[in-house]
Amino acid sequence: MKGESWWRIAVGALLFVGMLWMFPDLYSELKTWQAGIAALIGFGGLIAAVLVSARKQRDRDDRIRDQETEAMARALRSEIVDITAFLNIKNNNIRELISENEGSENITFRTTNFRDLVIPPIPQVYERCMEKVGFLPPETSKNVMDYYGYLKVATRVVSEKFAVHPDEMARAQLSEIADWFEGLKNKSLIAGRSLNEFLKDSGGSAA
Repeated sequence: MKGESWWRIAVGALLFVGMLWMFPDLYSELKTWQAGIAALIGFGGLIAAVLVSARKQRDRDDRIRDQETEAMARALRSEIVDITAFLNIKNNNIRELISENEGSENITFRTTNFRDLVIPPIPQVYERCMEKVGFLPPETSKNVMDYYGYLKVATRVVSEKFAVHPDEMARAQLSEIADWFEGLKNKSLIAGRSLNEFLKDSGGSAA
């Protein structure tokens, strides 16, 4: 195949030389246009160089964006794990307290013992990179936003309950808080799995 290509080039060159020999006026005309042809070729080379440079810059920007997206995914995963682990401990305490008083339907619990159960505001990592979450794959982005959206609603609901019942809380109300925390745990598992899959597919660490 390579030898055939060179053969075709050689034949084309011979034909071109033959045309110049057979048509001397054509050769004279080409000489007249020599400067213009050279300028055109030079301009074409300049355009090619600009296109190659733009392509390299775009590839470099894509690599930087991919690295930043991977770093963001790791930070979000870490934040989700930390929040969920903290709330799981608190949730277990609530469930244990409810279980210990299973036979007492009308019992109330002093909410002052559970002040630290109020979910904190939307965490800082998500706040900083909220606009860049869309760089993640659609499914991963959706699961992450679902988690933080659920967290925001849970924060409002639990905070309102403590505001309405600053001293004591009935079993049903305390159980509802535990249910919100349980739902948040399920959301965290889905979001964490999506982030792990993204990091694995992109070559990042999923450990």
